[in-house]
Amino acid sequence: MVTQTYGKMLNITDESETTLEESIESNLKHYTGGTMYSFKKMYKPPFSAYPTAKIMIVTNHLPAFKDTSDGVWRRLLIVPFDYAVPKNRQVKGLASKIITTEMPGVLAWALKGARKLEKYGFIVPDKCTKKIAEYRREAIAEMTFLEENFEVDDDERIGCSAFRKDYEDWCKEQGVKPKGMRKLSKTMKKVFPLYSRRRSREGADLGYFYYGIKIQRQSIYYKA
Repeated sequence: MVTQTYGKMLNITDESETTLEESIESNLKHYTGGTMYSFKKMYKPPFSAYPTAKIMIVTNHLPAFKDTSDGVWRRLLIVPFDYAVPKNRQVKGLASKIITTEMPGVLAWALKGARKLEKYGFIVPDKCTKKIAEYRREAIAEMTFLEENFEVDDDERIGCSAFRKDYEDWCKEQGVKPKGMRKLSKTMKKVFPLYSRRRSREGADLGYFYYGIKIQRQSIYYKA
């Protein structure tokens, strides 16, 4: 709970939802926006204060933000851990061993880093900057594809296979990697909440279709 973060310096959570609900995304922007936040404790009156804790998410799946402005991205820092330790070099119970035998060294290392931080300020490595740019390009890509090429229409439908081909062609032109349909479907649900995927058995139109959306007339994929 957010209230439990007040007075703390760091809030660490493991994993995350691939696609954030709008309410969660809005609260996250509010919490990290530098303004006062309303905290509510059980059986106590709510109070407003500036958040004290930084939020750290440890995850293999970065969440997708609907907001395409700088509102989210300028507050984000991604630290990639790309190195996979080979099995023959993995040490079981390493965390416990560090806590019991290496804490003086860890503290000395932290103090050394603190002195550097005080002297030089906080520096974002190029690797982190590139990762954010890559993540933003991919996160916004599917949203851009949907919003620029499709629109709501309760009486229309689009063949799933044709939709997938258009999406893959678009990704190729944009230089981004296509998402799997499960992940793409979650984004579609955010952009077009009422769309549905159903199978048609009408005459020659056998197969699966997306109902409730259609291609915009100005789209390059529109066929009269």
